[in-house]
Amino acid sequence: MKKIAVLLVAMLIVIGSFAQKINDKDVPKGIMDDFNNKYPTAQKVMWSMDVKKFVAEFKHEDNDVKVIYENNYWQKTYWSVPLEYTPFKIKDYVNQYYAGYKIMKVDMVETNTNERNYVAKVVKKKKESAELYFELAGTFLKKVDTTPEVKK
Repeated sequence: MKKIAVLLVAMLIVIGSFAQKINDKDVPKGIMDDFNNKYPTAQKVMWSMDVKKFVAEFKHEDNDVKVIYENNYWQKTYWSVPLEYTPFKIKDYVNQYYAGYKIMKVDMVETNTNERNYVAKVVKKKKESAELYFELAGTFLKKVDTTPEVKK
């Protein structure tokens, strides 16, 4: 019986740690004011939160936008880039160095440290995945492996 109780508590903690949708009124005033100053034309904004992050998602000219606040401060904004508008240098780099990988999504990321980069999410046969970071000019910066670990 004790094991079941411990398991239930653990499950509640895990479930509660995922982002939950919230109403505008539940977003701290400082975050909401900053968001409205940065994105005054944003409409149909969907807010979510987890323990430390508030996330706003909306569409801007048919592109998805995701804005992340952590510890009450803006951290970064992801602007989706339609695949047909992916810079050729990024496509060429993936074709040359990541044969067999397919570009699934490209975002332009702006951070609170004034960095602006592209992030290309690539997948190979649904088994291997990575995020490839590029400067706005298309120069490769780094790879972050996002392939889920398979437990044996």
